[in-house]
Amino acid sequence: MSIIPGTATGFEAITVSTVAVGLTETKVADAKAVMITSEDGPVRYRVDGETPTSTDGHEMWTGQTFWLRDTAITLFRSIRQSSTDAKLRVTYFK
Repeated sequence: MSIIPGTATGFEAITVSTVAVGLTETKVADAKAVMITSEDGPVRYRVDGETPTSTDGHEMWTGQTFWLRDTAITLFRSIRQSSTDAKLRVTYFK
């Protein structure tokens, strides 16, 4: 069984700072799954439509990779956890 859920259709790098951000709407529109890797600093994220804070939400450490599917893709929001901006590398799959 393949780990990759389909064909990669896009990629972006998102800077995560002091204001919570989601994924780019135009890229999310056709996505069935996304792979996200954190670089340069830890982030907090939520996939329930609520806004994370630097102390509330799931922790994602530098170097971690995880997958999102279905509605979690559109509801994803992240914010940096420390004083350093982080970078998310996101690959979209159809």
